[in-house]
Amino acid sequence: MNERVRTSESENAASTVSGRDPYADGAPDWERVELRRMLLLGLAFMALFFSFGLFLGGSLSGMGGMVVVSLVLAVAGIIMLGMRPVLLKRHRREVVRWKKDNHVQCEYCGGTNHKDDHRCHFCGAPLR
Repeated sequence: MNERVRTSESENAASTVSGRDPYADGAPDWERVELRRMLLLGLAFMALFFSFGLFLGGSLSGMGGMVVVSLVLAVAGIIMLGMRPVLLKRHRREVVRWKKDNHVQCEYCGGTNHKDDHRCHFCGAPLR
């Protein structure tokens, strides 16, 4: 049994390394990306909040180390805020690519159908 588990784990790792299409099984998951963006937003604001508190405490008490830590946290928070639009842009590009790769247009009515369909959902014409 352990050999089967190891084999399946190595196959999963090999498919990840080989560049297997992450959307081969279905459409991109919009909710997962939105969850990541919200988590990133929360962590960014938390880092900014703590950096402000450490900066205030360090500057009032004269501890230079706290000021340095607060600046590092502030930079990390700003970088995380900047990553949110990058994640959204990348996901939108992947959605467009997935739609283009997995859909065909009907020659008669121009309707968009899944590539595995045999007939158009809109006019009933055969698809090629």
